[in-house]
Amino acid sequence: MTASRGISPSVAIFTFGPVVAAEGGLGVRARGVTRILVGLGLDVRVISVGEGGRDTPGAASSVLGADLINLDGGHVWRWMLQLWRTSRSLRDVDIVVVETALMLPAVALFRKTPIVWDTNELETLHYRRLGWHLETIAKRLIWRVLESWAGRRSDVVVAVSEREASEWRKIFPSFARKVVVVEHVPDSRPEPGNPFLDAVRPPTSRANDRYVLFLGNLVAKHNLTAARWCVQELAPLLPAACDLILAGVGTEKLVIDAGQPRQVHGLGFVENIDELVAEAEICLAPLLSGAGVKTKVLHYVALGRPIIGTETAFEGIEDAPGCITADLESFAEVVVDQLSSPPTERGHARREALQRAWASARFDERRLTTQWLAVLDCVDLLPVDVANDRDSGGDISMVNFSADE
Repeated sequence: MTASRGISPSVAIFTFGPVVAAEGGLGVRARGVTRILVGLGLDVRVISVGEGGRDTPGAASSVLGADLINLDGGHVWRWMLQLWRTSRSLRDVDIVVVETALMLPAVALFRKTPIVWDTNELETLHYRRLGWHLETIAKRLIWRVLESWAGRRSDVVVAVSEREASEWRKIFPSFARKVVVVEHVPDSRPEPGNPFLDAVRPPTSRANDRYVLFLGNLVAKHNLTAARWCVQELAPLLPAACDLILAGVGTEKLVIDAGQPRQVHGLGFVENIDELVAEAEICLAPLLSGAGVKTKVLHYVALGRPIIGTETAFEGIEDAPGCITADLESFAEVVVDQLSSPPTERGHARREALQRAWASARFDERRLTTQWLAVLDCVDLLPVDVANDRDSGGDISMVNFSADE
C-alpha cells in the first residue's frame, strides 16, 4: 500500500486537450478529475495531447493545481508514439488514469502500474445507436474489440452514471466486477447560495432578444447531426421574434454552409458559455446517438434553464428537474408550444428551486471525492491520511479534503 510508505500516491492523467480551457466533454471530465485528485493531496501530472499551446505550464498549475505535459498531437501514430515514450518515462507514478480507450494501448503496454480507465462513454453503445450502415458497423466492431481489451487490461473501469454502469456490465460481463461509478459534472460550478448567474447578455449580431440555444462541439458526429437538424427542421418553425443560436466549435461554418438562414447564428467557440446559457429561453438537446452523461445537459441544469431533449440526451440523469423529453418527430412542435406558452414567473421560480436542489446534491464535492476514494481503494492506493483513518476504524466517506486545505 502506498500509504504505508508515509506519502500519498502520485497519479498521471492521460487525456486529449484542451483541459485548461476545456471545450468539450473529455476536457471537462479530465479537468474535474484533476481537481478532485489534487484536492485529495495527490501529486498529479496531466498529460494532454493537443492542448493547443494556449496555456503555459504555469497557467496550468494555477488553474488545475497540477503539472501539465503537453504533447503535440498530429497524426495518430505520432501522438501514440509520444504517449508511449511519455508513459515509459513516468516511472515514479503510483497510478495511471486514462480518459479514453484510444490511449490505452500506448499507455498500458509494458506498465505494471495500476490503471484506472475513466470511460466517459460506452462507444460500442454509441455506434450501435447509429444504425446498420457499413461504416458504423465497422466502427462498432473496432470499438467493441478495443473496449473489451481495455476493460480486461484496466484495474478499475469508471462509468459516469449508474445507468451507464449497467450498460457496461450487460455488454461486457467479463469485467463487470471492475465497474464503479464516478458521476459526471459540468465545469461550471456556481457559488453556493447563488447557483444561477446574473448574466450580462453576450454581444452577438442577432436581431431578437429571445433565443433558443444548442451547445456542442461539432467534431462529435452526434452533435453535428443534432445541429443540422436544428438549422434545417427547427429554425423555419420558430416564431419571428425568436432566434436559434448554435455555440461550439464548427457551428459558425455549419451556418455559413447552410446559407446563413434568417434567425440562425453560429457563434463557433465561445469563451464564456455560462452567460449565453443563462440567457437562453430554452436549451436544446435533440440527440439521437451518443452515450454517457451529456455535459451540455448538465451545464444547462447547472445554470437553471428549461431543457428540451430526447431520451438519449437525458440518459443517466433522468431525475434532473426542468427536462422535457420529446422524440425527434414531435421535438419542434414541443419547442414552439413552450415558446408560445411560457411558464409563469412562479413556474420558473419553482423549476429553478428544484434544479438548485438537484445540482447541489449532484455536484457536491464531498460526494465526488468519496466516489474517487472508492476508486483508489480498489487499487489499494488511498491517500495517507485516509488510509490511516480507515485503519483506525474511520469511515472514508466522511473524510473531507479540498485543494484549499
